Amino acid sequence: MDNKNVIEKMKELKSGLDSEVLDLFNSGVDYNGCYYIYDMISDVANSFVDIYNSDLLDWAKNNYEYIEEALDEFGTPTDSNGRANFFEIISQGEYLYYERLFYDNLDDFIKYYVLKYLIDNKINIDDDNLNRLLDINSNDIDNNNYLK
Repeated sequence: MDNKNVIEKMKELKSGLDSEVLDLFNSGVDYNGCYYIYDMISDVANSFVDIYNSDLLDWAKNNYEYIEEALDEFGTPTDSNGRANFFEIISQGEYLYYERLFYDNLDDFIKYYVLKYLIDNKINIDDDNLNRLLDINSNDIDNNNYLK
């Protein structure tokens, strides 16, 4: 018995994801066994925030609503002199964007994580059991759960 059905399910799932979400997922699957889900999402979102000011400015042009929401949620970051830090303000917005993008796609990430685990470990599973295994959603998962 091979795991072609698992590989096909993964292809099907990937085909419905945009490249930005897929990049987040690929980063997230590396956090296994020792991370709470919310810590993993926070770390992944943070790792996607641009580090170059020119990139931050390019991102900000089309995403100012996330910057405004981040100011409401996180407050205004300041430098060592207590002045508002313009680029950190944009970074907060970009962080919020990636965090929300991940949470908005959490159901698919859980399926992606399970399928990747099955593929990487060459685990064979019949279609009925595979469908039951994938019939989970983020309502069944608590952010305080570990990735296992």
